[in-house]
Amino acid sequence: MSDSGPSHIVMLMLDAFRPDYLTLYDPPNLKRLMREGTWVAEARSVFPSTTTTNQTSFVTGAFPGSTGIPNNARYDRESDRILRPLRDNRCPTIAEILRNNGWTAASVNHFMLENRGADPYIRGSMEDVIGLFAGEGDPPGLVVYYHSHTDSVGHAFGPFSPEMREAVLAIDEDIGRLIDVLHAKGLADRTVVVVASDHGMVPNDGRPVDPPLEELAARLGLKVALSDEEIDADTELVALFFGCAFLYWREGKRTPEREHEVVEALSRARGLRVLRAEDIRALRADPERLGDIVLVPEEGWMIRKGSGTGGYHGPPFAGHSTMLFWGAGVRRGHVLHRASITDIVPTLLALAGVEVPPSVDGQVLTGVMDRAEDSPGSEMTPGAATEALEEVAAALDVDEHTAEATVTPEQLPYGAWRWDLDLGTVRRVKAVGVEAAVDAEAVGPSLYLLEVSANGEDYVDFAQGILEPVTAGQVAWIKTETPVAARYVRLVAYRGHAGREREVRVGRLLVTSDGEG
Repeated sequence: MSDSGPSHIVMLMLDAFRPDYLTLYDPPNLKRLMREGTWVAEARSVFPSTTTTNQTSFVTGAFPGSTGIPNNARYDRESDRILRPLRDNRCPTIAEILRNNGWTAASVNHFMLENRGADPYIRGSMEDVIGLFAGEGDPPGLVVYYHSHTDSVGHAFGPFSPEMREAVLAIDEDIGRLIDVLHAKGLADRTVVVVASDHGMVPNDGRPVDPPLEELAARLGLKVALSDEEIDADTELVALFFGCAFLYWREGKRTPEREHEVVEALSRARGLRVLRAEDIRALRADPERLGDIVLVPEEGWMIRKGSGTGGYHGPPFAGHSTMLFWGAGVRRGHVLHRASITDIVPTLLALAGVEVPPSVDGQVLTGVMDRAEDSPGSEMTPGAATEALEEVAAALDVDEHTAEATVTPEQLPYGAWRWDLDLGTVRRVKAVGVEAAVDAEAVGPSLYLLEVSANGEDYVDFAQGILEPVTAGQVAWIKTETPVAARYVRLVAYRGHAGREREVRVGRLLVTSDGEG
């Protein structure tokens, strides 16, 4: 255990917690942790975006090809049966790694830690997590909590439902109580907390692939089993469905001619991507375990038509997840561009001063650490104040450069929009103003990330934080004390009104500079 690092680590896993829940439902405690810690703007799950797969990567820092946990279930050719649940993880867990380095570890509900380094292992709720810290004895060094309610509500009612708002605010209240206990016990400045999700959740409103897989199978005379009970002597393929379709050839049924015929037919279907072994390996998964052929719906499509009232996950477009770090050793008020769920374990080990073992595939997120070397432009003040253009220009004593933002912003997944602005030449940028469109009801409060580049390829942080609310024609200013040489300005803003899906209506980006760079 490092003398300068945290003495306690808390890993809170919120199943299927979409990152835009932070703005849709405005959970006050999680937003406080974002302001006081480091939030990852583009956190990604491993493929597929299923629970067991990503829960394993969450506690090992390894990809499915390393852990041997490809999905929520898998077909095993040797036994000719579908195996579930999968628990034969081949990589050490963070609990095992830390225990080997003198830490104690406990888990509440995280099923991939049962008999894998967590002692005690508790089947319970956040009350049990709080109890581990609120009691008289020394709390464990590592506590890992798994919360499934946001996933079950998402499947039943969808991500944009009153029930989901209630679920998000309920877990947020629990997290707030945990943070209060850490402060009351004098542990807050010695504890690092990570809040993460394993994947997102998308509504069951996509178009079914055309033609349906059942129709394709009938045309080909393909014998497909969906369960152990359906497997018989004539079965050629075993199929599992978890948002995507995972197809396994049975022993003795696979020939180059038959496989070519099947793949060709599947490749002609609309709304469908066909992955073969080389594609699967490129995604750091094992085709022997994940499937010989994997069918992935394009965004806006579905392998199987859902009810329209609930949600699902599995494809890559449902892999945008939540990730934020708070507490001891964590950089305050920072937004990190992107990270994988496999990066959580190595980052926590580095914060704790524990050597990262070779079994870990992820990278240490040095940008999370308050001792990290700052990249150019990273010393900017997060957040923005709403001020008059004339007042800012006078205070900065600069010439004003104004340009129109992209007329039609690029829409990104999960309610984000991006504007790219070319200043025409490299300028010494000191401030960027975000002007609400004239017909906009409001811009903000929104999570934002502002980047600049001199060449249009290598972007660095200019500022990040929560955009203050402005209405028609008003300007929210994002400032820095040190000019940054840039020609290109890029703004990414995330949905700004809780409970409403609407575009963040930016009229212009206004750039102040003190001359050409």
